[in-house]
Amino acid sequence: MSGELPPISRKIPVGEYERIKRRNIDTQNAEIRDAMLDDGVRLARQIEARMELARGEAIFNASVVLNENGVQASVDFGRAAGHTVTAGTVWSNVSADIIGDFQTWLEVYNDANGGDPDSVLISRAIWTALKRNTQLRGLSTTGATAPTVLTDSLLAAILADHGIPPLVRYDAKVNVGGVSTRITPNDKLAFLPAQGDALGQTLWGVPVEADDARYGLAGDEAGIAVGAYKTEDPQTVWTRATAIALPVVAAPDLSFVADVL
Repeated sequence: MSGELPPISRKIPVGEYERIKRRNIDTQNAEIRDAMLDDGVRLARQIEARMELARGEAIFNASVVLNENGVQASVDFGRAAGHTVTAGTVWSNVSADIIGDFQTWLEVYNDANGGDPDSVLISRAIWTALKRNTQLRGLSTTGATAPTVLTDSLLAAILADHGIPPLVRYDAKVNVGGVSTRITPNDKLAFLPAQGDALGQTLWGVPVEADDARYGLAGDEAGIAVGAYKTEDPQTVWTRATAIALPVVAAPDLSFVADVL
C-alpha cells in the first residue's frame, strides 16, 4: 500500500470565554488557559475515538472509509473473499452447528496462514447466543438433562476442548454525533492473530500544526497536535486538534470474519 495519510481535525470555541472576559483581569489568562487545556483533552479523545472506529472497520471490513470535515479517503486492503463468510444457520437459532462452523472456518484460516488464530473477537450478543445453543449445552453433560443456559466458564471449557481459540468479548462504544455507536459489529466475529503488528497497525503522521511555532510544541513528532487561536468579530478563542493517521492492514488474511447473527 502507498499513498498519503489523511488529516483529521476537530475544533471548538472555548465555551467559557465570554464569561471569563468579564472577570478579574488578573485571573483571565489562567482561566482561559485551563479551559483550553480541558477542551484540548476532549478534542484529542474525540480523534482517538474516531481512529478506534476506523480500526474496527479495518478489522471487520478489511477497508477504511473516511468522509468528514472535507477529508475523503477510502482504502481496500484486499482480504481474500473466502475470509468473509456468513453462517449457514444464524447462531441465534439454538439448533445452529456451532462446533461445525468453527471447525470449517478454522480449517480455512489454518490453510491460509499455517496456524490457528490467537483469539476470536465477539460481542456480548454472540456470547449469549452460544450459552443457549442446544449443541453446546448437550456437550456440557453426560446425563439426560442439560443446563438451560451455560455458565461462562463452562462455555469457555467446551470450546477449548474442541480446539477453538479463546473468545474475547468487546462491546466498546463511542459517541458519534450524539449517538452511542459500536466500534465493532454486534452480529459478527473475527479471528485474529496474536497482538502485535502482524495484522497491521495505526500509522500516525506529523500534522502541519506540529511545526507551527504558535503551537509551542517541542519537536515534530507524529501524533495529535493541539493548539489554540483567536478570531475577531465576534472575538472567540478556538481550541483545535489535528492528526494525520490511518489504520493499515498489512496482512488482511490474518483476519477472518463471520456474520453469525
